[in-house]
Amino acid sequence: MSVGQVERSYLMFDLSSIPPGATVTSASLTICRTNGSGGSRTHELRAVTSAWTEMGLTWNTQPALAPSASHTITVPPSASCTFASVKENVQAWVAFAPNFGWRIADQDEGTAPHVEYATREEPTVVQRPVLSVTYTP
Repeated sequence: MSVGQVERSYLMFDLSSIPPGATVTSASLTICRTNGSGGSRTHELRAVTSAWTEMGLTWNTQPALAPSASHTITVPPSASCTFASVKENVQAWVAFAPNFGWRIADQDEGTAPHVEYATREEPTVVQRPVLSVTYTP
């Protein structure tokens, strides 16, 4: 997944194993930077509000988004993992809202350096994106 001046990434997890109406007590998204180094950056997670597909997503077909970022990620200064608490989004998706995942973008795209995050295809399994959810039925 790439994030930079003209790069945004989209990420979605299947939550169907969580019973509808469950109470989410915690939810954490872990993503791992796989390239280079750079100064301090912040990437925002913005909930996506319309359907998209991995193969159908282009710059011109980006889906609709929530009006503001719901969470932020402090970008690691070098290749390593970082996380964000995403409990509010996951709770909404389990309770009532359609789950279309998140868009990841730099908060200041005009000056954003290129950052690579591991994807689900990453050969090093521990670097793949992970959504950890704890809930009570």
